[in-house]
Amino acid sequence: MKELLLSIAFGALSLGAACVASAASLPAGLSSIPLANITNDRNPDVNQLSLMVTAQGIVRGLFVMTNPDPEAHPSEAKGKVYWLKELESPDGAVLSEGQGVKAIILHGTVAAAENAGSLTIRYVKNGIFKNYDACKVYLQKLAPNRWRLVNAYDGHPVQQIVIKTWAFGISTLQNVCPAEKT
Repeated sequence: MKELLLSIAFGALSLGAACVASAASLPAGLSSIPLANITNDRNPDVNQLSLMVTAQGIVRGLFVMTNPDPEAHPSEAKGKVYWLKELESPDGAVLSEGQGVKAIILHGTVAAAENAGSLTIRYVKNGIFKNYDACKVYLQKLAPNRWRLVNAYDGHPVQQIVIKTWAFGISTLQNVCPAEKT
């Protein structure tokens, strides 16, 4: 039983594993605007979260580029595309999944006319009982090709998200969730 629980925890918490499973490159005609790096305390993967935009600056979705190790050659990186339609759907986009458990789910909207967006990140708090918690983050447009993530609770810019785990799930998303969620 202990091996199964560890398998769920390790598999479900690797954001990089989800990206490797369905690798993609940035779709033709779109460019990326970096938002934040995502790491976790279970592996050395570095995930770069970016907005995908058209030449006219219209947001089409998110792109996550995963390097298996900070020292790895860029050719080892894998990408995953998350279209706006997925993010804005009632179920959101599954960013990480393992052993049948949706570990990290992103849901929200991007209001291009208002140069802003609101995203909710749901994460598995306990993989055994499939209990989830959630935190919010805002998207803010600063200039034609410059966006940033903003912590919804303290208003600080978010450039680094650290997934903090425990034996059965995720304890918090550092720099996104309020301190009392740690």
